[in-house]
Amino acid sequence: MERNGAFDRFRGIGAVCVVLIHAPPLYNSNLAPLRTVGWAMLVVCQTAVPYFFLLSGWMMGDKWARGRRTWSELRTTASRLLSLYVPWFAFFLGLDVIAGRPHGWIAVTRRFAGFSDARLETRGYHLWFLPSLILAQILCWSVLRHRKSILPALAAGAALYGFCAWMDVRGRELPWGLNLSEGIDLSLLCVALGIGLGQRATKMPRNLPTGILLASIPLLFLEAFALDRISGRNLSIPSFQFDRVAFPSLLLVWLASRPAFLGNGRIGRGLDFLGSHSTCIYLAHLAFLTQLPFKDWIHNGFVRENFVRWPVAVAGSIAVSLLLKKCPWGPVRRLAA
Repeated sequence: MERNGAFDRFRGIGAVCVVLIHAPPLYNSNLAPLRTVGWAMLVVCQTAVPYFFLLSGWMMGDKWARGRRTWSELRTTASRLLSLYVPWFAFFLGLDVIAGRPHGWIAVTRRFAGFSDARLETRGYHLWFLPSLILAQILCWSVLRHRKSILPALAAGAALYGFCAWMDVRGRELPWGLNLSEGIDLSLLCVALGIGLGQRATKMPRNLPTGILLASIPLLFLEAFALDRISGRNLSIPSFQFDRVAFPSLLLVWLASRPAFLGNGRIGRGLDFLGSHSTCIYLAHLAFLTQLPFKDWIHNGFVRENFVRWPVAVAGSIAVSLLLKKCPWGPVRRLAA
């Protein structure tokens, strides 16, 4: 498969969006118009993680369509994700131990598998993205191998996603203290849907009209607004929008025939740079956001949240990535790949 540069460019954009979810600019402003803009930014940014899941599934579906259907294909993907996840999990576990946060064997085991306990104050659960992705890939590949169709996995993911959406809107809690934002439901739905799209990549429309993509953005906002009104809460990370999956799905199809989207000028090269560091931006930004004493440094909350906190997290993560790429040990270099 020839690599689609536009997919990678939006991986970089998505990584920055994840930082903006954890350090949202404008969202906590004292001015209502700015809060509305910040809310709209969060609505768009929350499509980033589904995009990552969908893209992972797309690549798996493309492999399947090309006859690459052995377990070794899955092992290669899963081992790379584990090589990213295990060191970073150990790093955050160490931070929790130093800070005296709960870290018993049950909590550690659950967190390692991507299932935290919402009743415990820990920071490692932020890394749910990678174990959820690995579990979804294993489930989907197993279904493909045994059923020759991704539809059972897609149906299971949709049912689980719908159940969690219902629980979230009604303000209910999941059993065993599970956190609604952990995403095995989101990852399973998106990976299965991505596989279905990837299997049919060669049959996709060569140029999906841009108007269809643009028309889906207001629907994203309308659904988020409706969920806020129904639940009586402001949009939060656990908000389960169905357009949050539909929009990045359309985006992938739209980008599939535009591998050189935005060209090779300054903007394109800048996005290529972000894309090449997207993994490390996602992994390393949490260390900057949780460990640096931003409130001690800058007392003006508006300045701190909008012009310092998230830019420092992005820039610091890129700096970490550049340092890791110079390491002679292969496993470390892969962290920044």
